[in-house]
Amino acid sequence: MIAILPWAALQCLAALVASAAIGRRGVTGASLLEAGALWLLPLGAAWLAGMTGDSLVRVASVAIVLNLALWVRQAALREQAERR
Repeated sequence: MIAILPWAALQCLAALVASAAIGRRGVTGASLLEAGALWLLPLGAAWLAGMTGDSLVRVASVAIVLNLALWVRQAALREQAERR
């Protein structure tokens, strides 16, 4: 389990960068494609480093939970901005 921690941290960093890219450029096809590539890059690197499928799923799961938390936060910020 400890072996996946650096990859999970890298995946979370990529998820944050992807979220920031979408936030900065808006939701367009090009920005979503770029964000998807950023999100998949650490998984591809982990696979090339020899990580097994089960471990890759665990790493991706960490980033999915982070993405869900980011989406909830963004929705709350949008709602707060609309109230002002």
